[in-house]
Amino acid sequence: MNKKNKKWRKLFSFGVFFFIIGIALWMAAGIYRSELVIRFGIGAYRVIRGALIALAVLGGILFACEIYFDVKAARERKRIAEEKQRASDAAYRPTTPELIRKGLAKAQREHPAFPFDRCVMQMDRMDGFQERLHALLTENDLKAFAYTEDILQDAENEMCGDIRAFLNYLIVLEDDTTARPRYEAMLARNETRFVHIQELLMTLADFVSENMSPGDAAAKIRGCNEAIRETFVQNDAPLREY
Repeated sequence: MNKKNKKWRKLFSFGVFFFIIGIALWMAAGIYRSELVIRFGIGAYRVIRGALIALAVLGGILFACEIYFDVKAARERKRIAEEKQRASDAAYRPTTPELIRKGLAKAQREHPAFPFDRCVMQMDRMDGFQERLHALLTENDLKAFAYTEDILQDAENEMCGDIRAFLNYLIVLEDDTTARPRYEAMLARNETRFVHIQELLMTLADFVSENMSPGDAAAKIRGCNEAIRETFVQNDAPLREY
């Protein structure tokens, strides 16, 4: 808000005061009409009553202006908040494997020489990890380790988000060569993540085969989970600092 608007808003803030004072004095003048007429005369009395009415009207106008600008400011704040929310939703809207695969197919048509097949293969590997984990848990009734499916789901969500971020960068980068370092970094991160996921599955298999105690298995799975989630934190750097 500039200085001129601040001055006007400060003036408007006196509206209620002027309105209340004007009405109060106008009513008092009516109550003490006889005394005022005798002391100042009928002409002066009418002038006083008119001035008080004008003061009350002015106060009412200023008060109405204050309300108007408050409502206008509130609407503006709401509009800005909604715009920020829409921008946030556009930047962080949920990504599903189906949408990502469609995005990769579209990018492949636009950049036929780019090796998007490697990214698709990684998505297929993630699907395979999830299917094998689910089968292992179901066939062995491992309800105590059902939370491991959430770990892999989070890993898939993160991978999809990374691919979507890369596809967005591919739109604005000058050529495929410029985009290649980002792509290679993303694939390398995914491969690191897959190593920890494979270790998690092997830990469960060892536990089912009675080659590991429940406590040792739980501890190792926690370590795998932490290692997987560390890749979430690291993924932003090579994609956004290039």
